[in-house]
Amino acid sequence: MSFFALYLWLVINLKNIVEMRKTYNYLIILFAILSFNGLYAQPGVGGGGGSDSGGPISQEDITVSPATFSVNDEITITIQSDNSCQDYTSQKLYMHSGLIKKGAGDGDWSLVVGNWGKDDEVGVLTNNNDGTHSITLTPKTYYSIPDGQEFDFERLAIVVRTPDGADTDKYQYSENGTCTNANYFLNIGNFQLTLVKPTISNGGVLVKNSGDLLEIEVTSTETADFVIKEGNTEVKTENGVKSIAWSTNVTATNTYTIEADNGSETKTISFTVVIESSPVIEPIPNGMRDGINYHS
Repeated sequence: MSFFALYLWLVINLKNIVEMRKTYNYLIILFAILSFNGLYAQPGVGGGGGSDSGGPISQEDITVSPATFSVNDEITITIQSDNSCQDYTSQKLYMHSGLIKKGAGDGDWSLVVGNWGKDDEVGVLTNNNDGTHSITLTPKTYYSIPDGQEFDFERLAIVVRTPDGADTDKYQYSENGTCTNANYFLNIGNFQLTLVKPTISNGGVLVKNSGDLLEIEVTSTETADFVIKEGNTEVKTENGVKSIAWSTNVTATNTYTIEADNGSETKTISFTVVIESSPVIEPIPNGMRDGINYHS
């Protein structure tokens, strides 16, 4: 909620405000609104499975090799030791991580490895002394995935922490100049989709004004048949390709879904666009004036 939006709220609710007999009642409401504004504007914080969930996602400081992998493949996860928010070049770091089942949310971790706040070597990263920390593992054994459940998981979720695990010592990244705790999500499986446009996480919400341009672009690691849906309506299809793109001027709140079928598996990405409504501004009632009014 911006200060402009706060001003509009005060104007819209003037009828209620003017009926308050004491100034401190007005100030209490104003304080509550400002407090909500601070909570609303504060970025989320990292992790899941023992830490906070649903925070922002940054992939800029993490790499995985090979780039696509199954739970039976040995992989190396590498984290940049420092960025504009902190320098952990000489710091001991831990990877607190787990697996996310197909269709589950970002905070719904399973088979979590790591003991939050303990310096016990579980999930410890190797300092490569070159500005990076890394760990090599095979998901099947590292997370003790039961036999028969190898295909139940679609993402690996990661939070990087210092030994004590304090919130102030979670790995952070800069989001529009503000340092905030970073959650990392690595897709599992050789068939993967990437949402290039818009810049939003799978299942996220994008706020736009009516008439704004929405551009959608999705790429795939394998040739597939693509479908883009606006709500339940198919708006574009492409067969036997590795990418699809479409754009529209949005005028209503809607969910957009992109499906890709490679012949043996279907992958889905979706997000919601919310149209920001314009507030209705009513005129000041007769007998009232701009500002605080008192009844005798």
